[in-house]
Amino acid sequence: MHIHINKFSRLIIASTLVLSSSFLLIKSNNSSVQAQTNINSAQWQQFTVREGGFSIFLPRKPKETIEPVGMGAGAGTLHNFFVELQNSTYGISYADFPNISGDLNAQQINDLLDSVRDGVVGKGKLLKERSITINGYVGKEIEFVDVDKLNYKTRIYWVKQRLYQQIVVSPNPRLILAQDTNKFLDSFKLLAISAQQGKPTLIASVNNELATLAQTSKEQLQRGDFKAALTTLQQALAIARRNNDKPSIGTLLNNIGEAYRSQSNYVQALDFYQQALAITKELKDRAEEGIVITNISSIYESQGNYSQALKFAEQGLAIHKEVGNRALAGTTLNNIGIIYQSRGEYDRALSSLQEALAIHKETKNITGIGTTLNNIGLIYYGRSQYPQALDSFQQAVKISIAGW
Repeated sequence: MHIHINKFSRLIIASTLVLSSSFLLIKSNNSSVQAQTNINSAQWQQFTVREGGFSIFLPRKPKETIEPVGMGAGAGTLHNFFVELQNSTYGISYADFPNISGDLNAQQINDLLDSVRDGVVGKGKLLKERSITINGYVGKEIEFVDVDKLNYKTRIYWVKQRLYQQIVVSPNPRLILAQDTNKFLDSFKLLAISAQQGKPTLIASVNNELATLAQTSKEQLQRGDFKAALTTLQQALAIARRNNDKPSIGTLLNNIGEAYRSQSNYVQALDFYQQALAITKELKDRAEEGIVITNISSIYESQGNYSQALKFAEQGLAIHKEVGNRALAGTTLNNIGIIYQSRGEYDRALSSLQEALAIHKETKNITGIGTTLNNIGLIYYGRSQYPQALDSFQQAVKISIAGW
């Protein structure tokens, strides 16, 4: 069924280009696939893609292709793994998008997944769609028929700044509903890095309760039910500590800090952020370290300790730039501008905000553009430069109406 390999590659690239047309895509490292143990039958095996951060069951060892996607500044690399059988093809891919914030809100993630769905389906006919999660991360499952009457069932997950996509393709619609299709789709597991062993360990199969609690706490935080969120997060933290799941421990400590910060309990928030920071340093996770340091800066800013706020914000900015997270660099520069404004250093505030605005425009962060334009307007207003202030405010309103 050779047509499926080409269609599989084109389908994955099409969905990824939906993202690269709006966001920058930076090349990721090559991956290695390693066979694990046989389960359920003599043929199906578990394979771990370490650099891709996942494991999955397949009928046999998959073929791997590396496809360039995007153009110019948006160029990058997409990793595909697929097994071609007589009447069906199983495939999985991943691609990293470090210039998209790892802290998108629920609506932004949903919009992103909708864009990927539209790129996948193209001119085909969408048959079914449902929301799904894995370890608290949001995804979509869709079924559709393409213009050549091939049948597809695919699952798409957005995990921080990485897009995962599983696809099953067959000319026979019954095979899409077969047991092997579900076996393949349900076998996908994310990996965590064990600090003690220095190698990936499966967390999804043993931490289903943790994943459920993480998703519940996220929903509670989003609707402002901070007391309930704290209870849920503490339950999840106990499970993560029992399993010595250091990455989850760090994330949960950070989220508990966020829950306390949202209640203006800055002492407790700072304590949990500092615990999270210690974990990220232990794991040498620079990207997460930058996020936590930026959060610590926000605590000091809220307390009026602008010297400490500026110190941590600049540290966070340096890390965001180091790891190539332009989106968070823009957000942090906006925060630095606010800190300078609070200190009465308007020239420096304006300089930081203008740099933040340039990055937000580069990454097409509409929310960031609007927020930063409003802050620039406040600087001009505070300096009695009313025409410039009015222009900035009007641009911010225009962006706000345009939406995400």
